[in-house]
Amino acid sequence: MLSLPVELYGAIVDHIDDVGCLKSCSLAASALRYPSQRLLFSSLCVDDKNYVGLCNLLYDSPHIAGFVIFLEIPALSYIMSKSDIDPFQQILEKLTNVLRCFVDGLWFLSPRSSVPQRSQIPDFLLDFFNRQPLRELSLRALTTTSAVVLHLATTIRKLQFTSLGIDDEFDCTEAVNSVEKPVLTTLSLANAGYIGRLLTHPQNLSCLAALRNLSVASDRDCAAELVAATSRTLEFIHFACLSSYPSLGPPEFPQLRQLRFTFDGQIIRQALEERVAEAMIVLSSLASLNTSPALREVHIRQQFSRTGTFDPSPYESLFKLLDEALAIYPTPPRIRCTLFVSGHEEETLFRHFADTARYKMPRAQITNRLVVERYAYATSKAFLI
Repeated sequence: MLSLPVELYGAIVDHIDDVGCLKSCSLAASALRYPSQRLLFSSLCVDDKNYVGLCNLLYDSPHIAGFVIFLEIPALSYIMSKSDIDPFQQILEKLTNVLRCFVDGLWFLSPRSSVPQRSQIPDFLLDFFNRQPLRELSLRALTTTSAVVLHLATTIRKLQFTSLGIDDEFDCTEAVNSVEKPVLTTLSLANAGYIGRLLTHPQNLSCLAALRNLSVASDRDCAAELVAATSRTLEFIHFACLSSYPSLGPPEFPQLRQLRFTFDGQIIRQALEERVAEAMIVLSSLASLNTSPALREVHIRQQFSRTGTFDPSPYESLFKLLDEALAIYPTPPRIRCTLFVSGHEEETLFRHFADTARYKMPRAQITNRLVVERYAYATSKAFLI
């Protein structure tokens, strides 16, 4: 510890004029040391530039490892390309209390191929997952096996898979068959349709028996299979920027409370009109008192457009349908309309969007059930749904 000159100590005491107060400050600093470290190191980001330094930190102060409850690895392929990854492995070996974990493999170019590749999840990282009391796991741009996905689905509450590849065909002998106590409550899939089909295989359905929250940004068949398989337990469904919407059958959704649609801002108006028309068919099935008696909110989200323009007219028919369908409920659900904006015209864009929503949904507007909001676009690693 850095020693201070005696004169400086004297100046501090003279300034405070109370040795008891000085002792109290010292005791407080000592008492707050570990709580402040616990707060500072509750989240840890490990990348190819800092992993050696973090390894040294955990070696010098091993107690810090127990404070880490959220681990982020934003560039696994960069770390794995280093000549010495032993410090990275040592970090994982020291951590014991990680509840939430985000791993992005990052797409990379192989010397043997011009096509971007996903990183393979190394065995030591899989061992790390098994040793932690994980509640949430997000994997992006990685490759693994069917057996690993099924294992994660039976041991972790919240899973998010984005562009997760499977390098083997599903073997029925690896099926989970029956899970006595299903734990998976939240599942988010983006560009991971095969995983949806894997989990809805008849022998694996018990993995989904407790699922309450579902977000799908994969193909329409995957979305339809997942929704149908979990209709009795789902409380939240999010169709996120689908290229086409599924045809949903007759199952009822007795627990469904929130329904969300997110529309891509990077498509032309004609494509948006087609998406909205397909979404209206889904809404007609789900936003119904007979189908979803517990429904409390329908949320429509429009992503921002890099062109800085947005025409809300494709939403007119959808807004009208919502206003009429939800008014039948004894306690009509709330309607939320969110516009993500970016650029100098955001005030005008939002005003047009809000005016269209209010004009086409007069019942919701009069009864104060209509919420129209905007968010300035910002990139973020939003965890899970």
